[in-house]
Amino acid sequence: MQKISILTEYASLSLLDRHVPQPSFPDMEYIYICDTTPAPALRPSAVYVGSWQAAQPLLAQITENYPALFLLTEAEGVSHADLERFSCNILLSDQDIYTLYNILNDTLMAWRHWSQHFALLGLQKNSLQSLIELGASMLDTSVILLNAGYSMICYQLHHDRSEFLASFPGLNSLLTRGFLSIQTILQLKEEGNVPILPIRQGADTLAYLLLPELQEGDYAAHTFGALLTQALRQHMASQSQNHSGHYKIEFEQLIADMIEMNTISEEEIQNRLILMDASLKRFYCCLVVRLISQDTSTLPLNQLINGLEKQFPGSYFAIYQDHIAALIPVSERRLPDYNEEALIALLNRFHAAVGMSGPLMRLEQFRTLYLMASSAIRLGSALAAPGSNPIYLYNDYRIYHMIDMCREGFINRYHHDNLVYLCHPMAISLHRYDQDHGTDFVDILSTFLQSDSNLTKTARKLNFHRNTMLYKLSKIESIIGDSLEDSTLKQTLLLSCYTIRYIALYLKEDVLKYNPIQKETEEEV
Repeated sequence: MQKISILTEYASLSLLDRHVPQPSFPDMEYIYICDTTPAPALRPSAVYVGSWQAAQPLLAQITENYPALFLLTEAEGVSHADLERFSCNILLSDQDIYTLYNILNDTLMAWRHWSQHFALLGLQKNSLQSLIELGASMLDTSVILLNAGYSMICYQLHHDRSEFLASFPGLNSLLTRGFLSIQTILQLKEEGNVPILPIRQGADTLAYLLLPELQEGDYAAHTFGALLTQALRQHMASQSQNHSGHYKIEFEQLIADMIEMNTISEEEIQNRLILMDASLKRFYCCLVVRLISQDTSTLPLNQLINGLEKQFPGSYFAIYQDHIAALIPVSERRLPDYNEEALIALLNRFHAAVGMSGPLMRLEQFRTLYLMASSAIRLGSALAAPGSNPIYLYNDYRIYHMIDMCREGFINRYHHDNLVYLCHPMAISLHRYDQDHGTDFVDILSTFLQSDSNLTKTARKLNFHRNTMLYKLSKIESIIGDSLEDSTLKQTLLLSCYTIRYIALYLKEDVLKYNPIQKETEEEV
């Protein structure tokens, strides 16, 4: 749909009066001169140019709202009340008929020229930058494309960068740091002197088009800018997944900015949540959901989000890369409440797994929560007992995550990943005994130490008789050659048990095998 403003502003028509009950009309396909024989046909997508008198037969055919446009001249003595008798758009001009016709024809050719160029770029699957450069050239102005979180995607300046910044000092942070602060956005909207055009797909906002060198009332540029907006929307929609209407693309962009640490402060995050009418809480948890047994190119993530929203009401879900990331607001420093049985059923139906971080106050550190939740899935899927549910809480795998990060530092320092050197020799002796005799004393010792060295509690967990438990602990002490009474030794042994389990189940390596990692220079040789 084109707006009447494309004619009144871009075409620089000199108008005496107007009656515009329908300010938009179908894309202009025909331009007819009324003062011809035979008279032209009545078409909804046409513009009729002629004298007031010659247009009367056509106007008389219109009995209800009709989208055609009449641009008429030679209308001396015609009052506004005369125009209101007709249910179509009528503009009165003081220019001659053929001048009006030529102006409209030039306007139509320009519109088609733009449409063809943008369509060609779309068929060639060109980049957003190419569309922005074409738009800046045709609008003869600077064009800046921002994402839904007001961060820079790409831009094309019409003038020199220093000259541009001198003219628009408020946009300095946009070109230097890559984003607009909430304060600047609100100021620009309040002052209304820099057009910010939303690029929407349904109810969602995909991006914003910033035209700093145009005025808010520059209807011509806005009308032709609609083509640029349409081309950008089609390009961005084709590059993204089909999103559910139950969550906002603005939040997806916020999630991406927080995970990728795109220089946003705590205040910026809170302000953006306020603009999205999000419920603010004191603490937040991160939920990461990954599908674990399907081709990620055809995953039904939107349907899974619908189910997750029922389990975690008041939370905010986003598709990030090939998985789901969610912000779960909680009032206290604790995990959110959920129906474990129903959540497990949902995850099993979609062949998915959930990782949940602990609570955190500062959303500026959301990336930390995200990595913790992701690590819980990664470690839990390898270390959890067979048949365990697919809900992995970071707190259950915190120590393994510490060992995992320790391994990275160990490799950088010692150039191999043989973490046996971090284990107490007594724990290694016990593991070697298990391998030689087919026993599970390392697991028994780990359970005993995790149970605060409580004999009864350990026996209950392992389903042993108390006397059996006493015998096994005595055997463990004889193998390691020391008593389990020393508190420091017990702490070291427990960490060693975790490390042995990490090597065996997560790295899937022989604990007693030395596997040095060659340096890059050695690999290249």
